[in-house]
Amino acid sequence: MSHPTRRTVIQGSAAALGTLAIAPPLLAQAAPVRIGYSMSRTGPWTVGAQTSQEPNYILWAEQQNAAGGLNVQGVRRPIELIGVDDRSDMETVIRTYERLMGSERVDLVLPPWGSSANFAVAPLANRHGYPFLAPTALSRRLVELRLPFFFLMLQQPAAMVGAPVDMLREIAFNPRFFYASVGTAFPMFREVMTPTGAEGVMGMGSWNRRSSPGAQAYFEAHVARHNREPDRWASGHTWAALEILSAAVARVGLDRRAIRDFVAGNTHRTIVGDIRFSGSENVGTPGTVGQWQRGEFEVVWPRAVATAALNPNKPAW
Repeated sequence: MSHPTRRTVIQGSAAALGTLAIAPPLLAQAAPVRIGYSMSRTGPWTVGAQTSQEPNYILWAEQQNAAGGLNVQGVRRPIELIGVDDRSDMETVIRTYERLMGSERVDLVLPPWGSSANFAVAPLANRHGYPFLAPTALSRRLVELRLPFFFLMLQQPAAMVGAPVDMLREIAFNPRFFYASVGTAFPMFREVMTPTGAEGVMGMGSWNRRSSPGAQAYFEAHVARHNREPDRWASGHTWAALEILSAAVARVGLDRRAIRDFVAGNTHRTIVGDIRFSGSENVGTPGTVGQWQRGEFEVVWPRAVATAALNPNKPAW
C-alpha cells in the first residue's frame, strides 16, 4: 500500500479520499487527541461503512470539538480524527492499523467496518493494547478468542436468532411472517421496497428514535449533519461505542489499559440501552426483533424494549 503523504484538515466533509483528518484550527493550547481508523469509502463495503459507521465518527468528533474538545480527565482537548480509505481491501485495512498503532502511535483507534475486517484487526489491536469497541462485527469466534481489549457492541447471532424464535412461540407461528436479517434496518431497505413493500417485514434491529431521549437527539443530529437517516441497528451501536469511549476518557484519561478496564468493568448507559460486557460480548442489551411499520423500523420484541406492538399480519406484496 502506498501511504498517504498529506492530511487534509477539514471541518464538516467526509469526501476526501486517502487520509481524512478533522481538527478545528482554533482549539488551541491543549494538544489534540489523535484518533485513527480505516473505513471503506470505495469498493463493495462502502454502503455498510458509510451507512453505519463513518458518519457517526465524524458527527461525534464534530460535536466533541464544538464543546471544546474531548474531555480527558477534566481537560478539553481537540480531536484530530484520522481516517483512511481502505478501499474495501483487507490488506489495506491491516497495514493501516499496523501503521496507526505502530509507527504513528495514535492515542486511540476506532474499528473498521464489518466482521471480516474486525476479525483481521482485533488481535493486532489487542497486541498493541488499544481498546476496540466494534459496532459492526458478528462472529461467535471473536468472542471465543477472548481478547481482553476487544468488545463487540452488537448482540451476537445466538441472541438475535433466539429473539424471533421466542416471539414466534409466543404468538403461534404462521407463515405470514417474513424475517430478512442483516440489512433490514437500513433506510435503503424501506426505499428499495417502496411504496409499501417493507411494511410488516421483520429483521435484525435494536433501536429507533423513540428508544430513549438520547436516541432522539442523536437521530436529529445525524440527519442534520449528513442529510440522511442512520440505520436502526449498527448506527446506534456505533454511537453507543463512542458514548462509552467518551465516558472512559473523561474518567481515566488516555491510558489505554485503564480505558480497557473501565469498559470491561462497568455497565454503560447508552442510546441503545445499558451495555455491559462478559469478556468481549455485550450481554447487557437483549436480542431484539425489528419490524417496518408505517415507515419506521420499530422494535417489537422483547416487550421490555419495544417501541411498538408486533403486527402479526404482514400485508401481502
